[in-house]
Amino acid sequence: MSDIPAVDGGLPTTDVFVARRKQILATIAPVDAGLEPPEPPAMPVADGAAAEPTHDDPLDDDGYPAEASSAGFLQFPSGDDDDDDLADDDLDDDDRAPRPTPPTTARHPLSQRLHGIDWKSPKVLIGALAGAVLIAVLVIVFKPSPAPAPPLTISSAPPPTAAAPPPAPVDGPIKIESATSKCPAGSSEEANAFDGQTDTAWTCKMPYGPGQILTINLGDVYVVSKLSLVPGFNKISTSGDEWNKYQTVTKVRWLFGEYSPSKPCTLDNNCLEQNTDNTRDVVSIPVMPNKKVSTIKMVILKTTPPPSDSGLLVDPNAATDSFAVSEIQIIGHPAG
Repeated sequence: MSDIPAVDGGLPTTDVFVARRKQILATIAPVDAGLEPPEPPAMPVADGAAAEPTHDDPLDDDGYPAEASSAGFLQFPSGDDDDDDLADDDLDDDDRAPRPTPPTTARHPLSQRLHGIDWKSPKVLIGALAGAVLIAVLVIVFKPSPAPAPPLTISSAPPPTAAAPPPAPVDGPIKIESATSKCPAGSSEEANAFDGQTDTAWTCKMPYGPGQILTINLGDVYVVSKLSLVPGFNKISTSGDEWNKYQTVTKVRWLFGEYSPSKPCTLDNNCLEQNTDNTRDVVSIPVMPNKKVSTIKMVILKTTPPPSDSGLLVDPNAATDSFAVSEIQIIGHPAG
């Protein structure tokens, strides 16, 4: 590197770059410790100009010129350097020495960095796409699972409330509509056996012996569960004991509909027989299974003459020709 010759009225006799080359060289290419820096070449002087006195620059501890401090050319120029800058402006572009750009340690703001990114670059686009995919995967993986929905249940209409069953029917005495027989004259009314009083009785003459039939009309369909009767005239009057004046019924047959005499007397044949054993009281018999009927017939099968005054049975041939029944009851409930 040579100095530019000085011309009267032109450039200064000393180039600024040449004057500071020691600092520049020391900053750009520092010498190893222990080595003595090379001696800078002597500044040429123009003809007729007095040579500037040379002097040795003091060295620092590392052997570098003291002017080339660690700050280097980051130091701001002093007022004396302004003339040098003006002199540089007068030089041609080819003759002007490039001035190194001082490094900067200031960090650019985020907006400036984003502004400086080339968003059309394939690398930038691929990186952005990869980042978006990664974020989507993380959202899917770490997204909390929603609470499981309750199972779908189809509620059916509640079953219709069953109507309360009707109360169980209570059996009791059935008030009949009518009762008829074919007893001859001198007999009493059949209704006397159904008036609820034991001091009255249905009496029937039997000139030809037992076999009389009493037809009982219930007036409606009933479920019959029991039959009862008082088989004599259970009354003591002013004239004496009526029980001893009439024969007592000791055996009867109850018919609940069509009956076949050729078959046994069972409820399947609508037949039921009852023995009273000449009992001076209410004698009952259950009807099991119950029979659903509206008409019942009572057939007198056997009678017994009243006892003598001594308490013994009298001769049947000497018995009176009438029997008596104080009370008859049909127990059941309406068939509904």
